[in-house]
Amino acid sequence: MGFRDDREAMRAQRDQLMRELSEASRALDETQRRLDRHERKDVEDERELERLRAEVARLQRRVGEAPRGPSRMPWVALGLVGAVMTTGLVFFLLSAQPDDVVVTDRTALAPKPFEPPVDEPRTHAPEPTPDAPSTTELDRARFGAVVVRSVDRPDVPVGAGCIVDVPFVPSRGGVGLGGLEVRCSRELLYARSMSGGTEITTSGSGHREQTVGPGEQVYAVQWQDVGQRTGQRPQIAFDSHQHELRIWCDGASPFELRLAVDDRSASRRGVRLGNATPTSALERVHLAARTRARDVQGRPPAPLDDCELVVHPEGGRFDCRVVLRCGEATIYGARTSGFNRCASSEGRPTTATDPGTSAEDGDPRISLDLPGRTLEVSDEVGGATWSARFRLEPHPRCDFEGHWTGTWRLLGAPEPMQITLVAQGERATLSGAFPQDEQASVALDCERGRATLTLEGGLRVEGRFGAGFATFLGDVIGGPGIVDLARAPGSTLRGR
Repeated sequence: MGFRDDREAMRAQRDQLMRELSEASRALDETQRRLDRHERKDVEDERELERLRAEVARLQRRVGEAPRGPSRMPWVALGLVGAVMTTGLVFFLLSAQPDDVVVTDRTALAPKPFEPPVDEPRTHAPEPTPDAPSTTELDRARFGAVVVRSVDRPDVPVGAGCIVDVPFVPSRGGVGLGGLEVRCSRELLYARSMSGGTEITTSGSGHREQTVGPGEQVYAVQWQDVGQRTGQRPQIAFDSHQHELRIWCDGASPFELRLAVDDRSASRRGVRLGNATPTSALERVHLAARTRARDVQGRPPAPLDDCELVVHPEGGRFDCRVVLRCGEATIYGARTSGFNRCASSEGRPTTATDPGTSAEDGDPRISLDLPGRTLEVSDEVGGATWSARFRLEPHPRCDFEGHWTGTWRLLGAPEPMQITLVAQGERATLSGAFPQDEQASVALDCERGRATLTLEGGLRVEGRFGAGFATFLGDVIGGPGIVDLARAPGSTLRGR
C-alpha cells in the first residue's frame, strides 16, 4: 500500500508539474507575443542612451565633476529660465548641460523618439573653444516644405513651395543653430532677425545629426519662437521629426500657415559636425499613392486625396521610416511613429509590415509591397474599422515644369545669388547665377524623388525634391555650392 501510495503521489505531483509547465509555457508565449508587438514601439534606444551617458560623463570630466551613476537620466537638467530684457520678458529653454539635454514628448508612442540636445541659450554666448568643429556658410540644414493650409495669406497659397534654412555656427564644445529662415518663393515669412518689438516670448531649439553615407549627413531640427509681441516677427513652431511647421500671427493682421515638411533635411556633404548616429544603407523612396473609391472601406480619418509615400533609412533596430501623407493629414507615420523593419534588395527597400492598430502601437496597420507597387492601410478606432488599398507610382509632379525661384550659394561668396529656373520637358533655362542665361538638361529619378541638372558650362546640380515635389534642394558638384529652388505660386503643377 505504501509503495502504491507513493507512486500515486508521484503521479499526482508529476501531473501538477506538467500543468504548471503548460501554464508557464502559455504565459511565456503570450509574453513573447506582447514583446514582439511592442518591441517596434520601444521608447528606449539603448545605444542612444549609452551614448548620452558617455557624453554626460565627458562633459562632467571637462567641468571637473565626478561622473554620476547611470540611474540619473540626462533630461533631468532641462529647465525653463526667465530672462528680463529691455523690450519685455523673454524665456529660453536653458540647460546646465546643453550638449546632453534631451526633449521628449512622454505621451507619444514612439519606437525611437527624437531627443535633440537643446542649443546654447541666446544670452551670454561664449566664444567657441579651440577644438570646436569649424563651419562654413554651406554648413546648414535645409528642408523642403509645401503649404497645406493658408488662412489670410493669399500671397502664399496652398501648394506653394517653401524652403526652411537653418545655418550651423560654432558653439561651446560643438556646433549650434545660428538662426532659422522660412521663405516661400522669395517671400520671407520668418527670420529670427525680424523685430519682435515689445514681447513675451518662449523660445528654444535643438538638432540631431545622422550619417547616411560617407561624408553625407542629414538633420532633424526643432525650433520654437512663440508668445506675445508687437513687432513684425510672427510666431513659429517647427519640429521636423514630427513633420510639423506652423507660422502664425495674432493681433491686427492675423494669419496662419501650416506646412508639410520632410522629417529630415537634405543631405549635407562634409565631415560630421557632432556625435552623428548612423542610419541603414537603404535608399530613399518618394512615390505617389493613389486609391479608388472601391478600394476604401469604412471611414478613413481624412480624405485620401493627393497622397504621397516616403520611405527613408533609419538607424538601430528599426532601419526605415514609412510616412503616408494625404494633403494636410499624415495617415501613417504621424508625429513620432512610422518606424519599421524593411526588407530590402540591393539597397532598395522592398516590403514592410506593421500589424498593430493605433490602439496597440500608435499608428495604423500597414502592408507595404514596393515591387508590387501596393500599400494597404487599415485601422480600428473606437470599435470602427476602415481600410484602403493604394497603388504606388511615380509622382505626377516629379518635374521642373513651370517657374521656380531660389538661391545659388557658393563657398566663399559674400551673399547667395538669386536665381530663376524655367523648364519645359528635359530642358531648363537658369538665370541669375551667371553673366548670361545657362541652358541645362534635366534628368529625373522619380522613384527616389531625385533629379540632376547638368549645365552646358559643365557644372552639375544633384539633389532631391521635398514634400509635395514643390521644392528642390541640390548640391553643386564641382562648385562647391548649394542650390535651393521652390515652385512659384501659380506655376504649372501637373496632377493637381
